[in-house]
Amino acid sequence: MKSKFFKIVLPAFAIMLALGLSSFTVNSDDAPEYFYDDPSVSGIQTTTAVDCDGVGNACTIQVGPNSYQLFEEEALATPLTKS
Repeated sequence: MKSKFFKIVLPAFAIMLALGLSSFTVNSDDAPEYFYDDPSVSGIQTTTAVDCDGVGNACTIQVGPNSYQLFEEEALATPLTKS
């Protein structure tokens, strides 16, 4: 009886535990990061805030009195545009 219990229940419990804990490894709430270059600050800056109501299809970020073009990657090669 004990042997049959462990052969059936223990693997089932292990599978249920693995499925339950796997949800902790998925971060679907992470907002995408976008990049811009502020000349007054060294390096490339990142943001998750997006304003695509700028001129044309350009997406920008307002930092103080200045507005900067947002890019999809850190190399600043692909501008972020309205879809």
